[in-house]
Amino acid sequence: MTKWMKLLLRIMDGEQNISSPFHEDGILQSIVVMHDENDRIGYLLFWCSVTHKGVMSGRLGVPEKVKYVLSKDLETLNMPDIQLQSVKF
Repeated sequence: MTKWMKLLLRIMDGEQNISSPFHEDGILQSIVVMHDENDRIGYLLFWCSVTHKGVMSGRLGVPEKVKYVLSKDLETLNMPDIQLQSVKF
């Protein structure tokens, strides 16, 4: 299992204050974005609190217990300009 998949699973399990792999002083910030509440399919976006380098997962099923934002509401959030990195899950 890759380090990125391990981070994704830790985030989806609700773990907080995960150290960022992008900067020694960074903490991972994250948001689950769901396209449609009926199909519960979305993606996870997580990024470093210091560098704003981030990673976006592929499609994933959003568990009932996970808090999410609908994709149509994403623009209303005050999020940093995230620089997406290419990684392999």
